[in-house]
Amino acid sequence: MDYTRQILGGGKRVKRLLMLLLISAFVTYLFPISEVELTEVLLSEDYYLELERFLKESPSTRAAIAMVNGLRFVETLQPHFRRRFRENFELVQLEELSEPFSASLDVIRVSTLESMVTGLNLVEEKTASRLMDAVALRLYYVDWTRTGVPASARKALELAESLRTDSPTSFLPYLVTLDYHSKSAFRVPEEFLRMRELALENLEADGIIRILVEGLYRLGKFDLVIEDFGRLEIHDHQSAFYTGISYFRTGNAEEAEILLASIDDLRAISPHQLSQLFFVRGQIAEDRNDIPEALRLYKKSTDHDSTNRQALKRLGLVYLKSDETDKELMARFYLELSKLEQFDPEVAEALKELRTRAVLKVVITQIAPIAVAVIVTLIVVEYVHKRRKRMEEKRALEGDGNG
Repeated sequence: MDYTRQILGGGKRVKRLLMLLLISAFVTYLFPISEVELTEVLLSEDYYLELERFLKESPSTRAAIAMVNGLRFVETLQPHFRRRFRENFELVQLEELSEPFSASLDVIRVSTLESMVTGLNLVEEKTASRLMDAVALRLYYVDWTRTGVPASARKALELAESLRTDSPTSFLPYLVTLDYHSKSAFRVPEEFLRMRELALENLEADGIIRILVEGLYRLGKFDLVIEDFGRLEIHDHQSAFYTGISYFRTGNAEEAEILLASIDDLRAISPHQLSQLFFVRGQIAEDRNDIPEALRLYKKSTDHDSTNRQALKRLGLVYLKSDETDKELMARFYLELSKLEQFDPEVAEALKELRTRAVLKVVITQIAPIAVAVIVTLIVVEYVHKRRKRMEEKRALEGDGNG
């Protein structure tokens, strides 16, 4: 009997669950994505994943899906996003959309299928709305980061500040403001620090922490880089790079080596950063007098960026400390390759000494033996000449005596 009751009870729970799912689907159908909801989606970190919870068959949601794919194409330039935009745009019934929806969709259509410049010009012609501001913010931000146009940077900052006031817990306005005040030529470090406090107060996800770590690193706030790195739930390689360098800059070589050595996916950071990573690790190895390891790491640094002059310099100077048989030749090669002779007294002095040694070596190993050989030859020739002359004089005297 108890077993039967358990089965019946379980059946009732399943029915309740099915009923809740049906109600949820029905409610979603009755309430498709609104202008307010789409604005919040576009201001979120992973906005392209947020539409899954909305019914795709509604006109506004179909338009929203097209808009998201168009924006993703603008941001990534990956063709499949433009293809998805076309497919979804063809299914949109424009007459069923509100003015903010249709105007925002039109701007994205032009930016996706024609050009970013034309799309941004169209923004100024459309009626303002929060949805349009969210779309424009993403477009201006992409244009700034891709082209470096100051006007786009200022417009993005203006929109970000306005949208953050209305949506204090949204990701995108903080991203734009923090990037502006850490990357642009018009950055204000104090404003970055103020925005950092607001971001830590209103946002909790790792995404914003990673933005803070990078921005603080760019501003040279190495102690704060280390502090915010500790707030991450998951330590990614890029943030580990910034924090490892920050540990080194603050004098903690041990922690720096641990973090930098933990970056095992070399595709996670840029070649320039990889060169810097191995350069710093090379300095750590050199400081502990591990010359073979320092040579290996400095070589890896120059492998990833052959224009890293400081790595070339250190590689040349460390060769002089090594036991390599051709150390002076290799040292001179890398020091000359660094092209720092006119700017760095240490390099100039080392090259002067190496060239002097090279000249002496040539004199001792090549010129001196030849000179000795020539001198000996001359002595022998002179001796033979004098001996022959004496013999001829002797024969002449003997001939005169006989006569």
